[in-house]
Amino acid sequence: MSDSEHIESTIREFFAATTTEAAAALSLSEQVEMHGPMLPEPLHGEVAVFEHLKELAPFIKHTEVLEIVIDRNSAAARTLTHSIHGVELEGAYFFRIYQGQISRIRSLFDTRVLLAGGS
Repeated sequence: MSDSEHIESTIREFFAATTTEAAAALSLSEQVEMHGPMLPEPLHGEVAVFEHLKELAPFIKHTEVLEIVIDRNSAAARTLTHSIHGVELEGAYFFRIYQGQISRIRSLFDTRVLLAGGS
């Protein structure tokens, strides 16, 4: 498997874990950092990110990965997340991969869709 194939696989596993309790199986760096519009402060460390993903999992039906662009150890993913309540949320995630593990995650999406309760 090439480096870019490994990175794509790691990113797809990240999104699959957002709908299950399987977040602990993710390949995250111990010092992973996560930023996002629903996070008042960045999360630091794999335990904090795992806990955050476990809190989200019951509300996410599935996430479609629409596109992944990889440049060396960085990647961007355009996504469409479907909630259990029928809300569709288009977003973008930016990843940094270090030694085969996710070391940084930054998500961007329009939170107004969540507040309005629909797409």
